[in-house]
Amino acid sequence: MTTVDKLTNRPKKKKKTNRYTNYEDFVSKEIALMLNTECSPPIDISPRLLHAILGIVDEAGELTSIAKKKIYYNKPIDLINLLEEFGDLWWFMRLGLVAIKELFMPVVMTEAEILDLVCTMNEAKLSSARYKNGYTDEAAITRDLAQEREVLEQTFDANS
Repeated sequence: MTTVDKLTNRPKKKKKTNRYTNYEDFVSKEIALMLNTECSPPIDISPRLLHAILGIVDEAGELTSIAKKKIYYNKPIDLINLLEEFGDLWWFMRLGLVAIKELFMPVVMTEAEILDLVCTMNEAKLSSARYKNGYTDEAAITRDLAQEREVLEQTFDANS
């Protein structure tokens, strides 16, 4: 028997699969299931609120890039660019306040009053639920989310 005969006539080995292949099969199946549920029913969110949320995320990414370039590439921080990105972030936050007013509080509050409410709620959460005795790393890590939510709801009810 020749070498070619030996190679062609030997029993076929079970094909070895690697973890990547198995993972890709898993991901492909899960994505197929997800695609059947995405946007069904159609997205039920205000276009203005969605624009604000995505804009905030985009601008946060721009600010993250500034920090990354400083930390890893030692690129000096451009103050004008930094201020521009914070301005853009504020623009989208303001757009979010407009959307909140339109959706949830059309007559009850102005955008300025909503901003004041947001600040009041956040201050109450930080001072009475998270950092009762002032900031500590430990308090920042071990948060009681249920208590924070309770404080937020109480503050909202008392101020809206």
